[in-house]
Amino acid sequence: MASTHLFKDLAQVILANYGGQDPSFKSRLSFWIHQFGDRDIASLAPDDIEDGLDALIARGKIKAIRLRDPKKLPLRNRMPC
Repeated sequence: MASTHLFKDLAQVILANYGGQDPSFKSRLSFWIHQFGDRDIASLAPDDIEDGLDALIARGKIKAIRLRDPKKLPLRNRMPC
């Protein structure tokens, strides 16, 4: 049987070993732990990340951007003409 790796467990290892200088790293990682904590990392999909980014936009933590050239988007994100 394949082992599972919960997002929160891996994030805690990252936090314990983080030696960087970014003072907001812990709070930013905490957001993602809240989003995905009990999920197996193998179950995460791009749509899950997008949902997390949408939550940050809704909270005013980041701003949505639009690319001027939609051809630069991955194929799955392009709107049909």
